[in-house]
Amino acid sequence: MSESFADRKLEIARRFLAQRHWAGAIGVLKDVLGAEPNHADAHLMLALALYEQRRIHAALHEAETGLALAPESANAHRVLGVVLIGMRRLDDAQRHLDAALALEPADVPAHVALSTLATLRGRRDEARRWLEKALAIDPTDPETLADLARLEAQAGDLAAAEQHAREALEEHPGASSALVAMGLVLLKKGDVAGAREHAIWALRNDATDLEALNLLAQVKARESLWLGLWWRWASFTSVLGDGRSVALMLATFITYRIARLVLEDLDLEGAASLLQYAWLAVCAYTWIGPGVFRRMLDKELETVSLRDDY
Repeated sequence: MSESFADRKLEIARRFLAQRHWAGAIGVLKDVLGAEPNHADAHLMLALALYEQRRIHAALHEAETGLALAPESANAHRVLGVVLIGMRRLDDAQRHLDAALALEPADVPAHVALSTLATLRGRRDEARRWLEKALAIDPTDPETLADLARLEAQAGDLAAAEQHAREALEEHPGASSALVAMGLVLLKKGDVAGAREHAIWALRNDATDLEALNLLAQVKARESLWLGLWWRWASFTSVLGDGRSVALMLATFITYRIARLVLEDLDLEGAASLLQYAWLAVCAYTWIGPGVFRRMLDKELETVSLRDDY
């Protein structure tokens, strides 16, 4: 494969990535790598496409391969850092993102990734500072503006969040991240219908967009009190991670068993029975809730015009 032909293929892949057409990008990039297995940029772009498809381990392999081929590339360190964030290997991600900035201090996506990392660690002030540094480099970057708007909305600063979301939409009217940011602002302001409209709009761009799906789920949780309780519980446990979630559920069960035994020892059979029924109701709710919630989301997604490859 000639270099010019590889470049043309990579340009096609870039357009696919910009359109969030992950399957198309992956197909083109595999063609490039089939002829040039050591093409670092192709490996890194493939890592991003696989990451967006939630194929995290495959993305990790491609990112590590790209970095091995281009160890002094800021882009390679950043891509690997982003994938490691997705795997919640935060310390490793920090190391590679720091390396990316050391090689390229004006790398805006690296600043945004470090903001995401700080958010996951519960450091909102630090996350905001990274986004502000990114905007100092490129004040019109829609992804950075959208991330800042989401951060401000979650902190309750709705006026600033709405302003930055509008700026992001002005820069890129169809950007999914900007649509989700504005939808989150509207939801925080109580405009459930407006939030739903923005979530659906973003999903028309990419039906696999996790942020848009999350916004739509928040809309449904706001519309239904009982399912909303399940959603909030699911969101809470997802932040904890699998290990801590299992430990919390085990501790809850042990507490229930101890409480029931204590009530029985005190001859409070009525209270013990009531506690047992309550526990069974909670178990049934957590078993049925996810299925009902998913069916509600599926009905919403029927309104989304999906592309053939989704």
